[in-house]
Amino acid sequence: DFADTYGYDLLPRLWQLFSKRNDPDSMKTRLDYRDWCGRRFRESWLEPVSAWCREHGIALTGHISPEDDPVDQAVSVTNLFSCFPYFTIPGIDLIIPAVGDHRHAILNIGVVSATSAAQQKNRPGVMSETLACSGLESNPEIAGFILRWQLVMGVTTHVVHAAFSSVEGNRLYDAPPDWGPAGDFWPAMVELGKEFAELQTVIREATQVAPVAILWPIRSFAAQRSESHEQPLRDALVELLSQCLDHQVGVHFLDETDLVDAAISTGVMTLGRAAYSHVLVPDCTVLAADTIRVLREAAAADIQVVGTGSGPEWVQTDSAVEPAGPRAWESASVFDVVPTLPRLISIAPDGIARDLRCTAWERDGIRTRLLMNIGDEDKNMTVDGTPMRLRRGEVMTLPQG
Repeated sequence: DFADTYGYDLLPRLWQLFSKRNDPDSMKTRLDYRDWCGRRFRESWLEPVSAWCREHGIALTGHISPEDDPVDQAVSVTNLFSCFPYFTIPGIDLIIPAVGDHRHAILNIGVVSATSAAQQKNRPGVMSETLACSGLESNPEIAGFILRWQLVMGVTTHVVHAAFSSVEGNRLYDAPPDWGPAGDFWPAMVELGKEFAELQTVIREATQVAPVAILWPIRSFAAQRSESHEQPLRDALVELLSQCLDHQVGVHFLDETDLVDAAISTGVMTLGRAAYSHVLVPDCTVLAADTIRVLREAAAADIQVVGTGSGPEWVQTDSAVEPAGPRAWESASVFDVVPTLPRLISIAPDGIARDLRCTAWERDGIRTRLLMNIGDEDKNMTVDGTPMRLRRGEVMTLPQG
């Protein structure tokens, strides 16, 4: 019951969910209400379904939308990082024929979120339902481009939407084209499967080398009114993640709850298979009191805690939303901070390559980097001192001692 959990009757304060006011009382109502909705969803559906699957030896996977938009996520399921642990393999959905390049940068949020959770919760990998709503002009070349990008970003298990086993249904309208055995594209899909099988061995159950964690600022989105469409916080988060990826920084998101559970030692914070030397605090308005406490402890342990924007202005305690007071970390522009972060590869001549994606994976003492050009054209550049021509859509493997 809401009143028993949060200590007040919600009904007289419902108007605060839609008010433009951002006073502490209104923010607390929104935070409590959305936390309550998320708890009820998990307790009534995710927990019993997950428990039943475990009892019957069944691996639970799937996805819960929306993965890519923290604004919509905050007002629907509250926080996907609270949902991922119930899945044997956390999952996402990609329903447009695009990748997380500079034109569709928000798409990076979903796949980085799921990969982060898989590493932090010791899951074997990430599932993605992909290729739905791909349009009438899609083909295996477009499909392969999308699937390769997802694989480089950490997706170990592709579930291809619209791989039909019958011809029933309004396929042309619903989810063109048919990628399954009855469709014209099936031979090409089989070849893609063979190509991916070898690359999947690099990332499945491997440790991702991602020393930089971006604090997941979902609490700030939950504190806002649900009708907000113009979202500077969202834009700032997307820009920060894009800059990290364009600088080939190994990066995860780190939820506030998981931050509190992480182990801190000198210079490193560990959680599951993940290990972080840097924690970036993005633009935000409110953080939990425990979050600020742990960030102070991390900074005292020589973990690099750096702000990339303003805030938080407020701190949420068990009973109230209060002014945050002075920050315990230095802040600077995203464009000043990101170039100083540890990188997976060295790029010349400019030190930055837009739409060049690199991830690194370690398994049995062997570290392998996956490199993919998701831009519009081939790229000529020097990678780790070696001149290379990076063809658009091609995945390269770079061993590392």
